[in-house]
Amino acid sequence: MYLIAGLGNPGKEYEDTRHNLGFEVIGRLAIEHGTVLKNDRKFRAKAAKTDLGSAKAVLLSPQTFMNLSGQAVKAAADYYKIPAEKVVLVYDDIDLEEGRVRIKIGGGSAGHKGVESVIEHLNARDFIRVRIGAGRPVLKEASDHVLSRLEEDKRDVFSSAINTAALAVVEIVANGPEAAMNQFNGV
Repeated sequence: MYLIAGLGNPGKEYEDTRHNLGFEVIGRLAIEHGTVLKNDRKFRAKAAKTDLGSAKAVLLSPQTFMNLSGQAVKAAADYYKIPAEKVVLVYDDIDLEEGRVRIKIGGGSAGHKGVESVIEHLNARDFIRVRIGAGRPVLKEASDHVLSRLEEDKRDVFSSAINTAALAVVEIVANGPEAAMNQFNGV
């Protein structure tokens, strides 16, 4: 079983922002695989169990704020006895060009507070990451950039990236992270 956790911030004011790209991927996966995310108090998250191809998975959108995402990820991983190597974290990355999707195993947080929280709470770095390029801000602070609403002319780019990231997650679950890296990292 895999735990697929998409990072974001709860609340209407954060919808349609770069920082909620992880939530968008989880939502897309839930719809495509015929399940509904429901509030789960024990995880402080929206969650659903589903089949992604031939494997079982838990979809998770932490309802803590970004900086506390690790609490929900840890609670779900512990409850379902999912090791860090089977945790897939989906999140925005300002060090990637807008809309680009990259998969990697392990590493640091690169200053992403949600990833820092997951590393801290799992006490591990070897989870799988699906990073969606949010682009580096030109005239704004990084936090203002990721928390501002998507510009109308960027919606298609990010919609495509959300779709690609969802396909990458399915490939990770079906054939492993290396196969997904080979398929998606060169694009």
